[in-house]
Amino acid sequence: MFERSAMLERCALMDRCALINRFALGALVLGAGVLAPAIAQDAQTQVRLAFDVGDWEQAFRLAEALPAPDERADWVSYLAGQAGDLPMELEVCVRGLNDDPCHPRLLARAANAALALGRGSVALDLAARLQRCAAEPSVDEALRQDLLTRGRKTEEAAGKLVATQALAAKALKRSRNVCAGGLALLLVGLLRLSPRAAKR
Repeated sequence: MFERSAMLERCALMDRCALINRFALGALVLGAGVLAPAIAQDAQTQVRLAFDVGDWEQAFRLAEALPAPDERADWVSYLAGQAGDLPMELEVCVRGLNDDPCHPRLLARAANAALALGRGSVALDLAARLQRCAAEPSVDEALRQDLLTRGRKTEEAAGKLVATQALAAKALKRSRNVCAGGLALLLVGLLRLSPRAAKR
């Protein structure tokens, strides 16, 4: 009798363990289904985490694998800018703007990169785009003001850059002319001082 009661207790304990195991397994399966997005995290969060921990290669790989073209351009241009690769940042922004012409972050980054690279005419074009996008009816008021402000500032800076580049081009042309004139005078002077010229 003692053996039978001990066996029944063991069976009851095993049933409870099995029930707990089934409950835990069910909770795990349910939790995995519910928490899978949180555990896996969205792709942009993975890019941010890789960037935050300093794993630039992984961040670039993940950013380039983002499925949405605007998200991909946004992240790759951001990472390129953070890495100091302004030509790549500008190139990626311009490609992204082909897909989404009024993407505010891409416009702002492209304008900043164009100015930093000394591409005044590109920056002027981007300033005009910023202002055109501000006029879109779907743009909320805060974004409209930001786009207008950025557009004006970019236009002002790009105008100064283009004017400075024009002055630099004129100065370079003048200096070439002065150098060419100086060389011509030097050659004439050398020809006059040559032994043949002295005999005449």
